[in-house]
Amino acid sequence: MRKIGLILISFFFIFSCELKLNEIPEPKNVITEEKMALILEDLMIIENQIQTGLPHISQFQKSVKESGDIVLKKYEVTYAQFKKSTEYYGSQQDKMKEIYNTVLESMNKKLTKLQAE
Repeated sequence: MRKIGLILISFFFIFSCELKLNEIPEPKNVITEEKMALILEDLMIIENQIQTGLPHISQFQKSVKESGDIVLKKYEVTYAQFKKSTEYYGSQQDKMKEIYNTVLESMNKKLTKLQAE
């Protein structure tokens, strides 16, 4: 779980330093930064669990899609809203960095708690 978070954050930082992204105007129904962090955290955890348990890529893709739909439903977010919000935050590098820092901090706290048990 920790490896995936570190890989994603490393990937984001490498490309955010290299690219000058055009800022996208804030969508009408943008997902809040707090909710976006919760959604991304759940998606990362689910992806890790699926990746660990499924040996075939075809099974992996189907399971990730179905699980992603469940996560979006949990947070009462549509796929279109998630996509537009992701594009918006992707163009707002400082905001996206904060979102991923929030996710990483939360995952590290959970990991520390699990290791203490």
